[in-house]
Amino acid sequence: MDVYGHELKHGQWSSTTFWINHAGHGNKSSYNVIQVGWHINPDRYGDSHPHFYTCWTDKKSGDWWVYYGFNKIPTGVGYFPRSLFSYLAEKADGMQFGAFVKSKKALPTPPMGSGALPNGGKGRAASFTDIRFID
Repeated sequence: MDVYGHELKHGQWSSTTFWINHAGHGNKSSYNVIQVGWHINPDRYGDSHPHFYTCWTDKKSGDWWVYYGFNKIPTGVGYFPRSLFSYLAEKADGMQFGAFVKSKKALPTPPMGSGALPNGGKGRAASFTDIRFID
């Protein structure tokens, strides 16, 4: 997951995220999700720096480890204990990754990723590389 810094204003938000989830019984109350990523959110942090973040839903009992790595060497940075989840404690039934931007109506949409479009050539647009599920 490439991480870039941009000078955003209050009211703008840029994020890149990896989601692991289980739909449960199909109703909202049984849905489990883990989100891990980076975002720039001046309203939350008071600055325009990229911040690593995590969040999750539900609570019950598979620990889910978060790794990051440069040069293909994964390094554990923490985990979500299985005790936080119900269905996701046993397995995931979905994995997604992507990015989004938000802004107040009066402000321009902030850049996402590197800010370059994918047609700018290799190495210009943001990317996710070497994504692995480690069982």
